[in-house]
Amino acid sequence: LLPHLYAEYNRRFAVFAEAFQSVTPDNPWQQIVKGTVAFFVANKGLIRALHLHSRLNPAVVPQGSTKAREGIYQALEPLITKQGLDAGARNRRARMAALVMVSALTEAILYPDMTPVAAAGLSRDQLVEELSELLDSYVA
Repeated sequence: LLPHLYAEYNRRFAVFAEAFQSVTPDNPWQQIVKGTVAFFVANKGLIRALHLHSRLNPAVVPQGSTKAREGIYQALEPLITKQGLDAGARNRRARMAALVMVSALTEAILYPDMTPVAAAGLSRDQLVEELSELLDSYVA
C-alpha cells in the first residue's frame, strides 16, 4: 500500500507544484505560504501518514521521491531571494526559506494541538501572515 500512497502524493504534489508557476513578484511569500497551507489542509491525512512513516522507516521511502521538489526551488528562486547574491547563495537561501516554511507548516497543519504550535497561539491566518513576513525579511 505504501508505494501507492507515495505515488499518489507525488501525483498530487506535481499538480500543486504547477501552481507555483503563477506566483508573481508582488508579495510572493504570501502567495507561496497560502498555497502551501491549502495543499497541506487538502492532503492532511495523506501527508501525515507519509510524514510519520518516513520518520519511522526512512529506509523504505522510495528513492527519488524528493527529486520533484527541485523544480519548485528553481522556479521560486528568482522570486524569493535577494538580488545581488551569487547563484550558490541564492540557491541556499531559497532552500533554507523552503525548509523553514515546510517545517513550520508541517507542525501547524499536521500537529495543531501539540507544542510548539499550540503554545504559539496563532490562528491559521496569523500563522500565514507572520510566516510570510518572516520569510520575506529573510530573503530580502
